[in-house]
Amino acid sequence: MIEKVFSIFLLLVSLIGYYLARGFESGFMTDNGLGAGFFPKLVCIILGILSVLMFIKSFKDKNIYKFSKHNKNTFIIIGLCVVYLFLMEKIGYLLATIIFSISVIMTLDRKNIIMSIVFSIIFPIGIYYLFSKVFNVSLPTGIL
Repeated sequence: MIEKVFSIFLLLVSLIGYYLARGFESGFMTDNGLGAGFFPKLVCIILGILSVLMFIKSFKDKNIYKFSKHNKNTFIIIGLCVVYLFLMEKIGYLLATIIFSISVIMTLDRKNIIMSIVFSIIFPIGIYYLFSKVFNVSLPTGIL
């Protein structure tokens, strides 16, 4: 039952995402049909197809899901994603992503804390540099 509900939810997310991506400004590659909305539209189409396949497969599989530690981590990470979205507007991409990365890595694997923190700092800085300097895409800076 949960697969059916989740697949419908994902289908709705993909439809809303596709609709919102249609409003993105056209980029420098508009002659080829590639603009700011190309990648989000592609991701939404793939998500929509996979959610329909998941919905169809849910009728064939008769698995009974039980609550386990892995389910707990899933719900924690979903909550962290929601908090991340709100934090990004308030404190900006860089700081929010560092906090989010550390939180997710620590939720999934608490073995190597130092490497988790180093990765959680270096990776967002690299992505920020790539988008802001190479692609000239502005990321949220927050009010700080």
